[in-house]
Amino acid sequence: MESIDEVLGHVSAVVEAVNEIQARVEATKGDAEVTEAQLRGLGVEAGANAVGAGKEQLAESVTAMASLANKLREARELTDATKYE
Repeated sequence: MESIDEVLGHVSAVVEAVNEIQARVEATKGDAEVTEAQLRGLGVEAGANAVGAGKEQLAESVTAMASLANKLREARELTDATKYE
């Protein structure tokens, strides 16, 4: 059986991983914004629209990951509280 400290360590590692992935997705979203603008500038509307739709999905993913990270932090706090009961 794992100790509470081990569980806390695992949850903390997952939070860090989610934060790292979230940062990568945000960077990708920024790249998509640049690409979308470039395509619009070239008059490639269909391509710009497709990249724009992908950019919106990335934005939704960032929001979902932020929510996941918050839930994991809550789980960590609740787990940590058991050490003092």
